Amino acid sequence: LMFAPRVKVAGRCAGRGARKTGVSLFPRRQAPMTITSALGDSLEEYLQTATSDPNLRRLMTAMSEAIRTIAYKVRTASCSSTACINTFGDEQLAVDLLADKLLFEALRYSHACKYACSEENPEPLDVGGEGFSVAFDPLDGSSIVDTNFSVGTIFGVWPGDKLKDITGRQQAAAGMGIYGPRTVYCIALAEAPGCQEFLLQDDGKWLHIIVKEQGVFTNVISPTTKAKLRILFEVAPLALLVEKAGGHSSADGKCISGLDVEIKQYDQRTQICFGSIKEVARFEKMLYGKSERFAKEEQLVA
Repeated sequence: LMFAPRVKVAGRCAGRGARKTGVSLFPRRQAPMTITSALGDSLEEYLQTATSDPNLRRLMTAMSEAIRTIAYKVRTASCSSTACINTFGDEQLAVDLLADKLLFEALRYSHACKYACSEENPEPLDVGGEGFSVAFDPLDGSSIVDTNFSVGTIFGVWPGDKLKDITGRQQAAAGMGIYGPRTVYCIALAEAPGCQEFLLQDDGKWLHIIVKEQGVFTNVISPTTKAKLRILFEVAPLALLVEKAGGHSSADGKCISGLDVEIKQYDQRTQICFGSIKEVARFEKMLYGKSERFAKEEQLVA
């Protein structure tokens, strides 16, 4: 989803400040960058213009292939429990294990990933490639698959071979596959503006689309309620997607972005808020009494 203020879009792709000549994102926070990817472009066409790194293009394409297959498996695979419990104590379902296997295979096939880990297999595995390391939640929300609600795959891509002592801001890319009435592949690249969405077509191709909304998501901790979301597998990738879309995040019980929390443990969790500028600022004011980092931006979008 896009969290930027609503804008009219005339034939070009996503992000705040969209124009007929391309896309310019976050003009107040960094030097604007423009790409000329049009709505209706394929995933491959977008990646060709968005990054000059062939390894990153291969990796993001390989993940899209896995997500396409997982979409089919979610519709048809068994959702019954297995006897497995992952190392975090979560019960694994047959469809969890299928998704996990497919994503590891995709990363191995890409030859662009050195290490990969998941919520089901949190210790990094050498998958034989080079260039990037990937952490992913193979099927977030899998426990509700049998109720026919939407579930998804979340992943973050870091350059090099480290998945500890890093922050979300060091990501080269992040992505999310959403399996619902439509299958959507949502990606953000660090070197390109915006958060892009692609719709899976009947012929198996990904079509570039735009969805713009405003909203907020929170997971708040208390003395009796622990944080649920893991920074490596969920918070950091989602923070990159949301902030590239024009939104913000607030994490770690402080007034800081979810991209700035240092990841020390694979199972490290945090309180988090994702949303539009106004909603995240309101969240911080309610919890901490102030939100100084958003003062100027709040005035601009008021």
